[in-house]
Amino acid sequence: MINESLVSDLGIFASRYGLKPIMRLKVKGTTFFGQYLGIDKKTGKVKFLDEELGTVKLYPANKLEKAYEK
Repeated sequence: MINESLVSDLGIFASRYGLKPIMRLKVKGTTFFGQYLGIDKKTGKVKFLDEELGTVKLYPANKLEKAYEK
């Protein structure tokens, strides 16, 4: 389960892209799936928890798409 404090910075940016606090995402053009963890305040990019590697990566919102639940 994702810690609620990690997604407290959603704001207008997340609303603009239709992102929700706990959402499964996919990196466009790949088979990389993960969870949305909020927006990085310094870069404005989406925090993406990679399901396979267990690492957090930053992606521009336009490089991600909603994915169906497993």
